[in-house]
Amino acid sequence: MTMKKRVTTALYFLVGLVNLAPIPGAAGQKYLETLYGVSISSPDLLFLMQHRALLFGVVGGLLVVAAFLPIYRKVAMAAGLFSMISFILLYAIADFQSDAILKACLVDAIAVAFLGLAWMLGERRSGLRKAPPSVTR
Repeated sequence: MTMKKRVTTALYFLVGLVNLAPIPGAAGQKYLETLYGVSISSPDLLFLMQHRALLFGVVGGLLVVAAFLPIYRKVAMAAGLFSMISFILLYAIADFQSDAILKACLVDAIAVAFLGLAWMLGERRSGLRKAPPSVTR
């Protein structure tokens, strides 16, 4: 395995782990409150946060699988980028400031950069291949 392939695999794997971090929150409120630095004051909000943790598991799991099975990389990258960039954009237009959520945005921004680097090292080269010469009659 070349160094580029190793680095690309590691980047997908690391971003996958970042997205898997909230999974234990599906089982309990305290983990979610500690992870995000927020107070979850209602059962409705707890339910939504637990569901969010499970959705992160889907994205994170897909990214981890894509680290080792490149055929899944495009869909994993699309899901990961959509999830993280949309979170960053929502925070950017929000009417409030939160150090805890800002921290999550910074982690997401780093993860987006890692996926960009993975694309530059791996996926991009497939788009740079020359088309076969055309056949003329």
